[in-house]
Amino acid sequence: MHERRIHPRLQKAAVVTVIVRSAPEATDLEGRVFPCRLQDVSLGGVKLWVDIPVPVGALVELEIVFGHSSEIYQHAGTVVWVWGGEGLTEWHNIGIRFNTLSSLQFSSWGSVLSELFRKCDAD
Repeated sequence: MHERRIHPRLQKAAVVTVIVRSAPEATDLEGRVFPCRLQDVSLGGVKLWVDIPVPVGALVELEIVFGHSSEIYQHAGTVVWVWGGEGLTEWHNIGIRFNTLSSLQFSSWGSVLSELFRKCDAD
């Protein structure tokens, strides 16, 4: 299988909050705010475990806090794939590609990920 990833992935504990801004195929989700579990993270997106089935194409905002940091990283993104449970009570794995990374935000996000990669390599 050909690897399509542009950026390396990091599995790291983080508190993530999802805010559904637009979901044309599930308008009842619009405006919903819920916590989820981070599966992995990269410079360009995240993989999350969610217990609410957010459809492909939904526009979301994410708030990500790593470990004991007080820094909140905010990203807008699009759900690009969904895998997992069939029902409303099952966990779903979703991939989110970040839509906007301004040069300042990109630099800050890149720095924190570089530091997290260094810490993982040292462990």
